[in-house]
Parts: sequence; structure tokens; C-alpha cells
Amino acid sequence: MESKIILVPTDFTQVSQTALNHSIKIARSANATITLLHVVPKTDMLPEAKEKLKVAREMAKSETGFDVSTTARVGTIFEDIGELADELDANMVVMGTHGLKGLQFITGSRALKIVTSASTPFIIVQEKEIGENGYDDIVVPLDLHKETKQKLSLVANMAEYFNSRIHLIVPGEKDEYLKNALDRNLKYAESFFDDLKVPHTSRISDKKSDEFDRQKER
Repeated sequence: MESKIILVPTDFTQVSQTALNHSIKIARSANATITLLHVVPKTDMLPEAKEKLKVAREMAKSETGFDVSTTARVGTIFEDIGELADELDANMVVMGTHGLKGLQFITGSRALKIVTSASTPFIIVQEKEIGENGYDDIVVPLDLHKETKQKLSLVANMAEYFNSRIHLIVPGEKDEYLKNALDRNLKYAESFFDDLKVPHTSRISDKKSDEFDRQKER
């Protein structure tokens, strides 16, 4: 089976721990590995960052039995999440966004900028822990990015593991070319989940592509 990688940025706050808990559930469903990332602004902060990551790794292993890998980088979180995800060829990023001082206040529109500029699918986590049974419903926005189809396999793994329902949604476009391209993506996704016998619904949003991303933030 092809190896899957989930990248989890952390600032060691509770919401980051929640994101890690989500990622562990997902990793088990998809037979994936997890890389825990901490970004610092200065090189002299790396030793402390690595020590904190070591503690986080040991805690995750002790509490969940899941062994994560870790990495610390110098830079800014806005640039390094996407870059490292590309370097690792990560299949997904699971990121906490509420009240993250250590992640340079990634909330709302700032989180959206990271998500929309990256080529890797994101799951955005706030303070709510993942339920005992995982996810009952999974909403999958489809757009014109080529990476859209790449996330379907991981979503299918999650849905089958958690017995979830998948809800596909695409932006509504009046332009005939865009409309046809989105329609092809939607039909591909429907066929993909039909073949796997994964329950799913689909709908076309009343929002166009340029408005669609803003709706994701809400």
C-alpha cells in the first residue's frame, strides 16, 4: 500500500493537541504516518523546539500508542507549512486555528490564505475533540485545482473506516467552460465513491468559485 503522510503543525497549545488527536484517528483509518511540525523565527530557538517536540512525541506514544515523527524549522508558518508538505509529499495537513499564538495568530482569513495557497488538502481543527466514532459526515468541496482528485482516496479511507457519509459540493458557475470542468470533477468523484460503495450526496453551490473560497472560511 502506498505510504500516506499527515503533517500536523503545532505550537504545543491545547488546540494543537486536539489537531494531533484528530490526525491520529485519521492516520489509523488511512494507514498513514504523522509528522509533527514546529516553526520558530530564529535559529537559536531550534534546540528548545526540538526538546518540546520530543516531549510531545513521547506523550502521544504514551497516551495513544501512536508513534509520530517530528521536525523543527526556522521560518514563518505562512510559508513553511506548504513548503514542508510539498517536500514530504504529504497527503494532508491537519491544523488547529483557534487562538494559536505560537502559530502566529492563524485564525480566520489568515488560515484561509494558507489553505488556498497550498497544494495539499487541509483539515482545519478548532477546540472540539474528534468523537469516539470519528466523523459521521464529511463535506468535500471540489474545485478546479488538479489536487482536488488527489484527496478523494484519503477521504474514502476515512469514510470507510468511520462509516461516514460524504457530501460533495462544487461552486456554481455561469461560464460554460468552468461549469463543464466542474461538472466533470463532480461526476468523477461520484463515480469514484460509487465504485467503492461509499454513501455520498452532491450539490452545486449558489456561490461562484471566487465566492466559494470565502464560504469555506465560515
